[in-house]
Amino acid sequence: LKSNEFLVPKSFDRDMILRQLRYTGMLDTVKIRKSGYSVRYAFEEFRRIYWPLMRTFPSIQAFLANMKLDANQYQIGRTKIFMRSRLHAQLQEALNDRLSRYIVVLQRWARMCLQRLRFWRIRRSIVVIQSWYRGYATRKMFYEEKVRVAAALTVQRAWRRFFERKRYVAVKGAVVVLQRSWRRKLERNRGLAEKLKMDEQASDVAGGTEGDISSEPPRLR
Repeated sequence: LKSNEFLVPKSFDRDMILRQLRYTGMLDTVKIRKSGYSVRYAFEEFRRIYWPLMRTFPSIQAFLANMKLDANQYQIGRTKIFMRSRLHAQLQEALNDRLSRYIVVLQRWARMCLQRLRFWRIRRSIVVIQSWYRGYATRKMFYEEKVRVAAALTVQRAWRRFFERKRYVAVKGAVVVLQRSWRRKLERNRGLAEKLKMDEQASDVAGGTEGDISSEPPRLR
């Protein structure tokens, strides 16, 4: 078939093509094919093509009977099935509808799997973030508690040091006062003892002198 008289590329002459089809008898052939059983399938090929529609049926006859098709639109031979174009178009439409439903189911299942996978990834990420944050919060709380305890211990240590120093100063002052009083008393007692001793020695000396004078013999004149 020639697309145009001048053989120019990308130029399509519809009337010329129609005349060629009419003169070669192609249109008559198409009409004959349409009026007869133009579509022919072997049984195995028919089952392979239309298995989504007839998988629940035991045979091709049961499937065609269940489809409630016009019996004049097909014929079943020994090894093949013959169909008119109209019946073939109906079966193709039914097949496309069934495949569309299967595709929708598969798409729904695939989306469910993807969403579930996405959900589990998000959940795992959330669990990781929560565990990290809880660990961070626990460490922060422990550190803050440690700082508070250290501050409290520092304050207690400073207060105890101040209190002990104050008590030490007070005790030291009291001890110094007691020592001063005790030393003063010892000095006083020592002074009194020395005075008494000196008095005793003086009295002893005085007594001895008087005895010597009384015991001396009289001198002759």
